[in-house]
Amino acid sequence: MGARSFMLATRIPMSRDGFDEWLRTPLPGPDIIENPSAMYTGWAVDALTPTGT
Repeated sequence: MGARSFMLATRIPMSRDGFDEWLRTPLPGPDIIENPSAMYTGWAVDALTPTGT
């Protein structure tokens, strides 16, 4: 049986001001991923690369 991935949804208590601040947090750039070619290793799309080939 292959590897499985699970996503969990949870409630994180925070104030409305804290939530608004979290929404304004800038996203990291694509360079945050050190090895893009290994990004999908172990997932259902293991044979694909980040470019889709």
